[in-house]
Amino acid sequence: VTAIAGLAAGDSVVLRARVRHREGHTVWLRLHARLVNEPGRRVIRGVAIDVTELVEAHDRMRERAEIDELTGLANRRSFDRRLTDAVADFHSGRRALALLILDVDRFKSINDTHGHPAGDRALQTIASSLAAAVREDDVVARIGGEEFAVLTTIGGPTDLSALAHRIGALIRTTDPLLADGSRISVTAS
Repeated sequence: VTAIAGLAAGDSVVLRARVRHREGHTVWLRLHARLVNEPGRRVIRGVAIDVTELVEAHDRMRERAEIDELTGLANRRSFDRRLTDAVADFHSGRRALALLILDVDRFKSINDTHGHPAGDRALQTIASSLAAAVREDDVVARIGGEEFAVLTTIGGPTDLSALAHRIGALIRTTDPLLADGSRISVTAS
């Protein structure tokens, strides 16, 4: 509304707006509006086009671009962006910052001995363990083949050490179930 109110006669603007449909669901509209002078009044004329499917498709693509497909965690691109934001917040004094980097121990031997599907399953199990060990506002990401990162605002070395021990214990006690019904032991450093 502010963008339209500031128009001069003949100017036009293109806006995107989220509106609630009369049936209750949300619809995204692209609005093409032009301010027209008519005798004795200013009139806004325009066209609204439903772009809900386009917006939702774009959101799905953006999500896929930021989520690791195998584990469902944030990927490296997403993690780097969030880390940059967190470091800026840290330097401005808005919040504390701690970073844990984990590497799956002997991951190559898991793949070599049990096959790549077993390695994938091990990564998925570790991802689940990491997600279960942290707070909702912490960032957990797969940043490399078998490397994970946890970005947290948890305060103090004692709390961070406790988090690291909790993560390690969860990973050690949650053995991935393989397709043949066997389990493998996985650890991370």
